[in-house]
Amino acid sequence: MEDEEEAAKRARLSADNDSAMVDIEPRTRLAVPGSSCEHCIEKVRLESDMVISRVKLEVLLKIIKTMEQDYSHPVDDSQEYKTYCAEYKAIEKELKKLRARARNLFNSPAELIEISNKYEVLNSEEINETIEVNDNSDNSKQAAEELGKVEKNKIPPIMLKYVKNYVDILDVIRTTCGPTENKFGNGYIKIFTISIEQYQKVLSTLKKQGFDYYLVRPIDKRPLKVVIKDLPLDHDTDEIKNCLKKHGFVIGKVTRLTQFRMRQPLPFFLVEVGKSKIYTKPEEIFKLKNLNHLSISVDAYRGRKKTIQCFKCNRFNYTAELCSMTPRCLKCGQSHTTNECEIKQ
Repeated sequence: MEDEEEAAKRARLSADNDSAMVDIEPRTRLAVPGSSCEHCIEKVRLESDMVISRVKLEVLLKIIKTMEQDYSHPVDDSQEYKTYCAEYKAIEKELKKLRARARNLFNSPAELIEISNKYEVLNSEEINETIEVNDNSDNSKQAAEELGKVEKNKIPPIMLKYVKNYVDILDVIRTTCGPTENKFGNGYIKIFTISIEQYQKVLSTLKKQGFDYYLVRPIDKRPLKVVIKDLPLDHDTDEIKNCLKKHGFVIGKVTRLTQFRMRQPLPFFLVEVGKSKIYTKPEEIFKLKNLNHLSISVDAYRGRKKTIQCFKCNRFNYTAELCSMTPRCLKCGQSHTTNECEIKQ
């Protein structure tokens, strides 16, 4: 009997210890999202960061618009303008991330939902390890290669004019700028760079050494060309440009079209609308119905299919603004532009 009583006491003590451990264990678990103070603090912090980011964007946008409307100081060569635009894009990108985090945090359930998977038995360690190895090797390499191809395709080639001592030129580029991919065709050597930084270094080297080359405008940088109709024949092109800028468009050149044979001016105005992530999209110009209190119509520009000729060196397939060749006169063949020639006839 005494042995039985001692055994019963030991059983009761063991049960009490187990119950005590069960009571203590849940307190050591992490708090459920939505009910902890840390969760609330995170919400407040995210809201504060988003408000600060929005205020910064508004301030930067006002500065950028002010610089755009200051016609006495063009923004094309302004490093300060480029810095503000880059800062605007960076803050905008960070704000998108904050909004995504806020959506995931604010929409999280107050209580955790337990789910079960009847195929959980099939998830062996060997299968998981195999999947992880494949993801870390083949998929990562393939993703890196695809990313490299995309970045490379965005950078246009530099068209270096072929000369007999081209090897010396490429040696200079390789020494100062690093290795590049070079292809020959139609009297030019296409220089493909790896990054934007290397692209700028190659341009700087070619310019300092005085080598002949021309550039290819990237597709994403090419402006949208439209024709504005129903305006007076003698309408000032600068007024058109300023008015379109007030509508939020990035305007390049505005020129009055002329008749091809008779060279008579026409009441049509060719407008180049630049692309921008901050301002109004170029395609929105087709919705414009009024300009300077006059009703207008906007059509896509359908230019004549003709070969492009550079007015600086008088070669073909590129324009003077992209040309860094030695000037060549059409009248005398000397190293100056045709409009600077002493021969006037």
